[in-house]
Amino acid sequence: MTISPLSLEPAQCGTVDHELGAFAAEPADSIFGQFACSCAILRTVSPLDTIRAEARESRTVLLTAREADGSVETREIEPYSLRSGAKDRPEQRLFYYCLKKDGTRNTYLSNILSADVTGHSFEPRWPVEL
Repeated sequence: MTISPLSLEPAQCGTVDHELGAFAAEPADSIFGQFACSCAILRTVSPLDTIRAEARESRTVLLTAREADGSVETREIEPYSLRSGAKDRPEQRLFYYCLKKDGTRNTYLSNILSADVTGHSFEPRWPVEL
C-alpha cells in the first residue's frame, strides 16, 4: 500500500474525508489566537491502482501475492489484463508475465498482498488492457 500526502486549505483542517478514507489533523492555535493550519491528509493507494497506473506506462511491478499452497511469493511482473474467474470462483484475476518464471501467470485479486513500483519499463508482448 502506498500513502501519499495531499495539501489542504486551512478551512478543511480537522475534517474527515470519507470518500478518500483520509483524515486531517486538528488545527493548532497561532500566536494571534486564531486557528492556523499546516496539515495534510493521507490517501491510500490500492495494489490494483498501482498495477493499473504502472501498466499504462509500460512499467513492471513488484507483486507480492499468496499462492494456492498458502506460501507468499514476490515477483517482478509485466501486468496485462483482468479477467473474470471460473464459474466456481467468479472473482477477477490479474494476468501478467512473470520475469522470474519467464512465462504468463495469473492470480486472484484477493491473493494480492502488495504491488510496488520498480521504475523498470518493458516493451509489451501483448496489448495492455488495464
